[in-house]
Amino acid sequence: MLDCRSCVPFDRASDTVRVRLNSEAVERWDAGDGRFVELYEGDRLVVGAKTRAEADELVQLWQERKKQTSEGSEALAEVPVTGIDGSLPLPGIHAAVPDLGTEDTEEPLPPLPAPPVQEEAEEEAAEEEEIPSEALPSQLQEQRQAEEIAAEKAREEQRRVEELAAEKAREEQRQAEARAAEKAREAELRQKEQKEEEERARRQAREKERQQRVEEFLQAHGFVALGHAKRVQDACGLPFMARTVYPIHVAAELADAGMVEMMIQEGADPTQRTSNGKTASELARKRNKGGSHDAVLRALSSKAAFRGGA
Repeated sequence: MLDCRSCVPFDRASDTVRVRLNSEAVERWDAGDGRFVELYEGDRLVVGAKTRAEADELVQLWQERKKQTSEGSEALAEVPVTGIDGSLPLPGIHAAVPDLGTEDTEEPLPPLPAPPVQEEAEEEAAEEEEIPSEALPSQLQEQRQAEEIAAEKAREEQRRVEELAAEKAREEQRQAEARAAEKAREAELRQKEQKEEEERARRQAREKERQQRVEEFLQAHGFVALGHAKRVQDACGLPFMARTVYPIHVAAELADAGMVEMMIQEGADPTQRTSNGKTASELARKRNKGGSHDAVLRALSSKAAFRGGA
C-alpha cells in the first residue's frame, strides 16, 4: 500500500526529495500548475500538492491513469507511499504501481484542469458579505456611525427648516388676517362717520330751515323773539281775551300745527299761559270746529311737545 506525506503546502526548497545523486525518478506524471507525482526506486512516491485533499486527488487520478494504460499487464503490486521527507504514511491513500522492470511506453497524460478559482473567489466574496457588523473593522464601523449621525443631523435640520417655514407662513397669515380685519374696521368706521356726518348735515339743514320759518313767522306777526309776549291789539287782530300772548298761542289759534311743532323744537314752552291764564291747548280746543285744530292738539300733546324735544 502507498501512502503520501501529511497534507501541507509544498515548498520546493524545503520539501525536496532526499535521494542519491544518481537516483532518478522511475516514473513522473505532471498534472500542470506545479502539481506532479514521481515514483523513485525503493518504491518512494513523491506528490507535489498544496493540501491533503489535493494530494489525495492527484494520487487517485494518477492511479486511474496508470490503470487505464496498463490494462492486461501483470498484477499491480502495492507499494507504501511516504512523504518526501520520509514521514509516516497518510491513512486512506494507496497507490498501485507496475513492476519496476516494466517500461512505460505510453505518451505522457494531459495535465489536469486548473482548480475553479472563480468559484472560490465567489465563495470568499459571499462569506465577506455574510460577516456581521460586529466583525467589521472598527474604522469601518466608526465611518458608518459618522455617516448615520450626519444623516440624522441632516434630517433634523430639514425638519427644523420646515417647521420654521411653516411658522413663518402661519405668522404671515395671522398678520394678513389682522390687516384685513383692521381695514374692515376702518372702512366700517369711515362709513359710520360718513352716515353720521350726512345725518348731521341733514339735521343742521332742517334746523336752519326751521329757524328761518320760525323767524319769518315771528316777523310776520310782530314778535321780537320766540319767548317774548305781545299785546293783543297788535296780534294780527285775533280776538284774544287776554292782554298779552306768546307766538305759540298765535300759531295754535291759527291752527298751524307745523309751526307749533317747530316752535316747541326751538324751545317754546307749550304750557306757557296768556295774561288771562290760558295755554295754547286750551285756546286750540276752544277754537276747534269740526276737527280744524285736531293736528294742533296732537302736536301739543305728543312727545314732540316737550320743551327741547328733537
